[in-house]
Amino acid sequence: MKRQKFAISMALSILMITVFISATGFLSMSVFLNGRVPPDIRVGHTDIGGLNKQEAVQKIEESYENTIKDDFINISYNTGNINKDFRV
Repeated sequence: MKRQKFAISMALSILMITVFISATGFLSMSVFLNGRVPPDIRVGHTDIGGLNKQEAVQKIEESYENTIKDDFINISYNTGNINKDFRV
């Protein structure tokens, strides 16, 4: 009976330590990033790492503005009997 109680207490201790370390990591990352995109993140050839959401969207729009200005992007998908095509 003592062994079983010891094993349960060890398992719970390990679980609590794991949860604590994970929570600490997630909280420190949210504080560290402060609403910014993590470093070394790219969209195509555009580096948006370290930017906030508005800056990242603006940089992506500027980067791809000339690419899709005179052309179009065709998005197609097929779900069984339904075919859809979109031009963006």
